[in-house]
Amino acid sequence: MFLEFTILLPPEWDFGGSIDIAIFLVCNGSRVIDSDLVFTTLGYDVATNVGNGGSPWDDGVYTGIKQIVIVHAAAIDSIRIEYDKNGRSVWSDKHGGNGGTKTDKIVLDYPNEILTSLSGHSGHISHGSPCVIRSLTFHSNLRKFGPYGVEQGTYFTVPMSGGKMTGLNGQSGWLLDSIGVCLSHSSQNSIWSTIKDTAVNIIWG
Repeated sequence: MFLEFTILLPPEWDFGGSIDIAIFLVCNGSRVIDSDLVFTTLGYDVATNVGNGGSPWDDGVYTGIKQIVIVHAAAIDSIRIEYDKNGRSVWSDKHGGNGGTKTDKIVLDYPNEILTSLSGHSGHISHGSPCVIRSLTFHSNLRKFGPYGVEQGTYFTVPMSGGKMTGLNGQSGWLLDSIGVCLSHSSQNSIWSTIKDTAVNIIWG
Protein backbone atom coordinates (compact mmCIF):
# COMPACT_ATOMS: atom_id res chain seq x y z
CA MET A 1 0.00 0.00 0.00
CA PHE A 2 1.26 3.45 -0.85
CA LEU A 3 0.06 7.01 -0.49
CA GLU A 4 0.76 9.51 -3.25
CA PHE A 5 0.36 13.27 -2.82
CA THR A 6 0.27 15.84 -5.58
CA ILE A 7 0.57 19.21 -3.88
CA LEU A 8 0.31 22.74 -5.22
CA LEU A 9 2.17 25.21 -3.01
CA PRO A 10 1.10 28.87 -2.96
CA PRO A 11 2.99 31.01 -5.52
CA GLU A 12 4.53 33.15 -2.76
CA TRP A 13 6.43 30.04 -1.55
CA ASP A 14 8.36 29.81 -4.83
CA PHE A 15 11.67 31.31 -3.73
CA GLY A 16 13.87 29.15 -5.95
CA GLY A 17 14.99 27.14 -2.93
CA SER A 18 13.77 23.98 -1.27
CA ILE A 19 11.23 23.00 1.33
CA ASP A 20 11.49 19.89 3.49
CA ILE A 21 8.30 18.49 4.97
CA ALA A 22 7.79 15.59 7.38
CA ILE A 23 4.16 14.46 7.61
CA PHE A 24 2.56 12.30 10.29
CA LEU A 25 -0.59 10.42 9.26
CA VAL A 26 -3.11 8.52 11.36
CA CYS A 27 -4.94 5.97 9.23
CA ASN A 28 -7.91 3.65 9.62
CA GLY A 29 -7.57 1.10 6.87
CA SER A 30 -7.32 3.08 3.64
CA ARG A 31 -8.73 6.25 5.17
CA VAL A 32 -6.65 9.08 6.64
CA ILE A 33 -8.38 10.14 9.87
CA ASP A 34 -5.80 12.62 11.17
CA SER A 35 -2.58 14.29 10.04
CA ASP A 36 -0.01 16.80 11.21
CA LEU A 37 3.05 18.60 9.96
CA VAL A 38 6.03 17.58 12.06
CA PHE A 39 8.63 20.02 10.73
CA THR A 40 9.19 22.29 7.79
CA THR A 41 11.93 24.69 6.76
CA LEU A 42 12.81 26.69 3.70
CA GLY A 43 16.26 28.01 2.90
CA TYR A 44 17.24 30.14 -0.05
CA ASP A 45 19.65 32.85 -1.18
CA VAL A 46 18.63 36.43 -1.78
CA ALA A 47 20.34 39.18 -3.76
CA THR A 48 21.70 36.57 -6.15
CA ASN A 49 22.41 39.31 -8.72
CA VAL A 50 25.38 40.67 -6.73
CA GLY A 51 29.03 39.99 -7.42
CA ASN A 52 31.16 37.10 -6.26
CA GLY A 53 33.71 39.09 -4.31
CA GLY A 54 34.75 38.39 -0.75
CA SER A 55 34.79 35.12 1.17
CA PRO A 56 31.70 33.01 1.85
CA TRP A 57 30.21 32.80 5.35
CA ASP A 58 27.26 30.97 6.82
CA ASP A 59 25.99 31.55 10.36
CA GLY A 60 23.80 28.43 10.31
CA VAL A 61 20.23 28.13 11.58
CA TYR A 62 19.01 29.34 14.97
CA THR A 63 15.73 29.78 16.82
CA GLY A 64 15.51 33.43 15.83
CA ILE A 65 17.26 36.78 15.47
CA LYS A 66 17.42 39.25 18.37
CA GLN A 67 19.65 42.04 17.09
CA ILE A 68 21.62 43.16 14.00
CA VAL A 69 24.47 45.69 14.00
CA ILE A 70 24.90 47.35 10.60
CA VAL A 71 27.86 49.59 9.67
CA HIS A 72 27.40 51.52 6.44
CA ALA A 73 28.30 54.51 4.29
CA ALA A 74 28.14 54.36 0.47
CA ALA A 75 27.36 50.64 0.86
CA ILE A 76 26.92 48.10 3.62
CA ASP A 77 30.38 47.77 5.18
CA SER A 78 29.59 45.06 7.71
CA ILE A 79 26.89 43.31 9.68
CA ARG A 80 26.94 41.33 12.91
CA ILE A 81 23.99 39.36 14.24
CA GLU A 82 22.83 38.31 17.69
CA TYR A 83 20.89 35.06 17.40
CA ASP A 84 18.69 33.21 19.86
CA LYS A 85 19.45 29.51 20.24
CA ASN A 86 16.75 27.98 22.43
CA GLY A 87 16.92 30.86 24.90
CA ARG A 88 20.70 31.39 24.70
CA SER A 89 22.26 34.44 23.03
CA VAL A 90 24.82 33.71 20.28
CA TRP A 91 26.74 36.46 18.44
CA SER A 92 28.05 35.90 14.93
CA ASP A 93 31.40 37.05 13.63
CA LYS A 94 31.49 40.44 11.97
CA HIS A 95 30.86 39.98 8.27
CA GLY A 96 32.63 42.69 6.27
CA GLY A 97 35.43 45.19 6.73
CA ASN A 98 36.36 47.93 9.17
CA GLY A 99 35.07 50.86 7.11
CA GLY A 100 31.81 52.75 7.37
CA THR A 101 30.86 56.05 8.92
CA LYS A 102 27.57 55.15 10.59
CA THR A 103 26.54 52.31 12.90
CA ASP A 104 22.90 51.34 13.41
CA LYS A 105 21.41 48.66 15.64
CA ILE A 106 18.23 46.73 14.96
CA VAL A 107 16.99 45.59 18.37
CA LEU A 108 13.97 43.31 18.19
CA ASP A 109 11.45 42.69 20.96
CA TYR A 110 12.18 38.98 20.60
CA PRO A 111 10.37 36.56 20.77
CA ASN A 112 7.28 38.72 20.27
CA GLU A 113 8.90 40.45 17.31
CA ILE A 114 10.49 38.52 14.42
CA LEU A 115 12.07 39.50 11.11
CA THR A 116 9.73 38.66 8.25
CA SER A 117 11.23 40.19 5.09
CA LEU A 118 14.35 41.76 3.60
CA SER A 119 14.94 44.20 0.76
CA GLY A 120 17.74 46.36 -0.54
CA HIS A 121 19.86 47.49 -3.46
CA SER A 122 22.96 46.00 -5.05
CA GLY A 123 25.36 47.70 -7.43
CA HIS A 124 28.71 49.38 -8.02
CA ILE A 125 29.96 52.23 -5.86
CA SER A 126 32.05 53.57 -8.75
CA HIS A 127 32.77 52.58 -12.36
CA GLY A 128 34.73 49.34 -12.47
CA SER A 129 34.28 48.56 -8.78
CA PRO A 130 32.82 45.19 -7.64
CA CYS A 131 29.08 44.74 -7.25
CA VAL A 132 28.16 44.88 -3.56
CA ILE A 133 25.16 45.36 -1.28
CA ARG A 134 24.44 49.12 -1.38
CA SER A 135 21.48 49.17 1.02
CA LEU A 136 19.43 46.95 3.31
CA THR A 137 15.96 47.28 4.82
CA PHE A 138 14.55 44.78 7.30
CA HIS A 139 10.88 44.27 8.10
CA SER A 140 9.51 42.66 11.25
CA ASN A 141 5.97 41.63 12.05
CA LEU A 142 5.63 45.00 13.82
CA ARG A 143 7.74 47.62 12.01
CA LYS A 144 10.37 48.54 9.40
CA PHE A 145 14.12 49.06 10.01
CA GLY A 146 16.07 51.15 7.52
CA PRO A 147 16.98 51.73 4.83
CA TYR A 148 20.65 51.53 5.74
CA GLY A 149 23.29 52.50 3.18
CA VAL A 150 22.51 54.14 -0.18
CA GLU A 151 19.45 53.15 -2.20
CA GLN A 152 21.17 53.01 -5.58
CA GLY A 153 21.55 50.12 -8.01
CA THR A 154 19.33 47.10 -8.57
CA TYR A 155 16.45 46.70 -6.14
CA PHE A 156 15.76 43.27 -4.62
CA THR A 157 13.15 42.07 -2.17
CA VAL A 158 12.48 38.81 -0.36
CA PRO A 159 8.90 38.50 0.91
CA MET A 160 8.51 35.69 3.43
CA SER A 161 4.83 34.89 3.86
CA GLY A 162 4.23 33.01 7.09
CA GLY A 163 7.89 32.65 8.07
CA LYS A 164 10.74 34.24 10.01
CA MET A 165 14.46 34.69 9.48
CA THR A 166 16.51 32.21 11.51
CA GLY A 167 19.94 32.58 9.92
CA LEU A 168 21.99 34.65 7.50
CA ASN A 169 24.75 33.78 5.05
CA GLY A 170 26.60 35.48 2.23
CA GLN A 171 29.98 36.75 1.07
CA SER A 172 32.05 39.63 2.38
CA GLY A 173 35.48 41.22 2.25
CA TRP A 174 36.02 44.95 2.70
CA LEU A 175 32.26 45.28 2.18
CA LEU A 176 29.17 43.06 2.23
CA ASP A 177 29.21 41.48 -1.25
CA SER A 178 26.10 39.28 -0.97
CA ILE A 179 23.56 38.15 1.58
CA GLY A 180 21.36 35.10 1.98
CA VAL A 181 18.55 34.19 4.34
CA CYS A 182 17.44 30.98 5.99
CA LEU A 183 13.69 31.01 6.52
CA SER A 184 11.83 28.86 9.02
CA HIS A 185 8.08 28.78 9.13
CA SER A 186 6.81 29.94 12.49
CA SER A 187 3.37 28.32 12.33
CA GLN A 188 3.56 24.69 11.33
CA ASN A 189 -0.15 24.05 11.68
CA SER A 190 -1.11 26.93 9.38
CA ILE A 191 1.35 25.70 6.75
CA TRP A 192 0.01 22.17 6.92
CA SER A 193 -3.52 23.54 6.65
CA THR A 194 -2.47 25.40 3.50
CA ILE A 195 -0.87 22.28 2.05
CA LYS A 196 -3.98 20.22 2.73
CA ASP A 197 -6.17 22.92 1.18
CA THR A 198 -4.05 23.00 -1.99
CA ALA A 199 -3.55 19.24 -2.40
CA VAL A 200 -5.11 18.27 -5.72
CA ASN A 201 -4.64 14.52 -5.75
CA ILE A 202 -4.46 11.83 -3.08
CA ILE A 203 -4.18 8.21 -4.25
CA TRP A 204 -4.20 5.05 -2.18
CA GLY A 205 -2.91 1.84 -3.76
